[in-house]
Amino acid sequence: MTTEPSSASRPTPATRAAFALASAALVASCFPPIDLGFVVGWFALVPLLFAVRGLRGRHAAALGLLAGFASAQLVFGWMYRFAAFNVAHGALLAGYVAIYTAVLAVVLAQEAGEPRGLMRVPLAAALIEWARAHAGFLALPWATFGQTQHRNLAVLQLAAYGGELLVGMLVVAVNVALFQIADAARARRRPGRLPFAVLALAAVAHGIGAARLATPEAGRELVVAAVQPAIEVGARDRGEGEAILERLSTLTHRATEGGAALVVWPESSVGALEVDLETKLAVRDIVEEVGVPVVLGSSHVEKLGRGRGKPGAIPEKPRNAAFVMVPRTKVAPPYEKVRLLPFAEYRPVDLPEWLAPKMFDTQRGARHATLAAGDVTVEPVICWENLFAEDVHATGSDEPTVIAHLVNDGWFGPTAQPALHALVSAVRAVEANRPVVVASNMGRSEILDARGHVRARASRFFAPDVVTATVRMPSGTTPYRRYGDWTWAAPALLLSVVLEALARRTRPFSARR
Repeated sequence: MTTEPSSASRPTPATRAAFALASAALVASCFPPIDLGFVVGWFALVPLLFAVRGLRGRHAAALGLLAGFASAQLVFGWMYRFAAFNVAHGALLAGYVAIYTAVLAVVLAQEAGEPRGLMRVPLAAALIEWARAHAGFLALPWATFGQTQHRNLAVLQLAAYGGELLVGMLVVAVNVALFQIADAARARRRPGRLPFAVLALAAVAHGIGAARLATPEAGRELVVAAVQPAIEVGARDRGEGEAILERLSTLTHRATEGGAALVVWPESSVGALEVDLETKLAVRDIVEEVGVPVVLGSSHVEKLGRGRGKPGAIPEKPRNAAFVMVPRTKVAPPYEKVRLLPFAEYRPVDLPEWLAPKMFDTQRGARHATLAAGDVTVEPVICWENLFAEDVHATGSDEPTVIAHLVNDGWFGPTAQPALHALVSAVRAVEANRPVVVASNMGRSEILDARGHVRARASRFFAPDVVTATVRMPSGTTPYRRYGDWTWAAPALLLSVVLEALARRTRPFSARR
């Protein structure tokens, strides 16, 4: 464990708190709207490391809570644009996220000053982020260490081998190495070789990623398009359904005139397709006119009957679904969203209305599935499902596919939220080695190739637009897509055991007594 500095050099509580808040600001700057994670992410934790240096568990945890609460308020501040979200909700959200930072801060205080910390701290950070992504209805894998590098495509290529958590482990390891070097310089002592070895490893990882980026992509070429209709919240309820379809038709024709062989519309771009014959026929007319498959989002409502509208009746059950409509082909069953948004699409626990007002009770899909869009196989992802790697890769196979991300982030206005949401698709593209089409209702819609490059992005935000690009659909799969989190967890755990064993064997006998 790191020893406490002498009283002469010991930071005051106010100084430690300032360091923790500085770290929170740096973490927030890694993500939109500032979005400098490709640089700042490598040292964003260093102030927090100095803040908790030499502290006992509960004191380190308190500073971790402070840093986590502040960074969550900065990163997720766009939530306050949602009408049903208030200060109390913001405090609960930030307080929950801060718990994970507090746990990490305890690990930092105990391990980061030792050579073993260069392995233990990144592994602990990965396990903490894994837990945050698998916490049931409290899962929130947003703004992770790995996601800070979504613009650093060279190091992002590591995701093909170990997912975003492997990328995050490298980022955290560099933070610890820089802290050890800076701490040694402050104490006027040599830092040892291991921190510099970690920096060299990061440089090698960048080189390997750059070589992968320089390798030409294989696979069939396909021109794809994302339609951004900019449908205002409540427009369909105001009777603007016909105008919405006209806008979708105009944008889809523009996409196909640009050569698109597959067009993707956003989440809830049309009404209840299966039960509204008029809407279904109107969409069918558009598809037949353009002559290419269209992937579309439908807010489907199934009328369950049994005295609907009367006391004791079963209410309508909304369905958030993705359909593919192919020219001169019967409409196949849709993909229905599997991972629903807690307290928005379903209530995982009963809470008071003032805390969690009931909005919808959405029908959950049975399983993840692919959709056949003519001779192209589409892997649909709806809304926040792209945050969860296992959801995106659940239907993965060796066959060439396109991942279609249908999303509607218009609820949050022209904030950083759509960009924060879309950046995750770069990580998923690399993990799967598949192109991703992000069709966002309000934008910015974008198209990424299998290496995470943004090949095209909507030029306008909160306005109708269409994005077209040529991508390749590689066959085969990546180690991460095939084996999931075992690709980073198993080697990391094994390496930790080996290094711990070697460290014990190399201790002097007196130290082992």
